[in-house]
Amino acid sequence: MPATLGALLMLWVVIELVDTEVEHLQGAKFTIKVFVGVALVAVIRKILITSLKSDAR
Repeated sequence: MPATLGALLMLWVVIELVDTEVEHLQGAKFTIKVFVGVALVAVIRKILITSLKSDAR
């Protein structure tokens, strides 16, 4: 279960980054909110995986 959830969160991050890059290439301004979102997802992923692994023991 933790591996699947982690993979889904990472897929979400990659989709967001690709979407932002496409918008940037089309002339949109590059925003810092993408980096904040990626950092937030990384922290959530780490917390969820750590808490799920400690429950499984």
